[in-house]
Amino acid sequence: MTDTGSYFFILLMLSKLYMEISPSIMSIRIILTIGRAQSPAAGIDGGRLY
Repeated sequence: MTDTGSYFFILLMLSKLYMEISPSIMSIRIILTIGRAQSPAAGIDGGRLY
């Protein structure tokens, strides 16, 4: 009984962590994509900044 509860708690924490991390990863990808789309110089600058 305790093992099942702790396993569920770990899954809950992992899913919560994933939900928090996932949007930031997506925003970084969007920023990099926009930086590359504008111009080569902007892409290089974006690569340095992010």
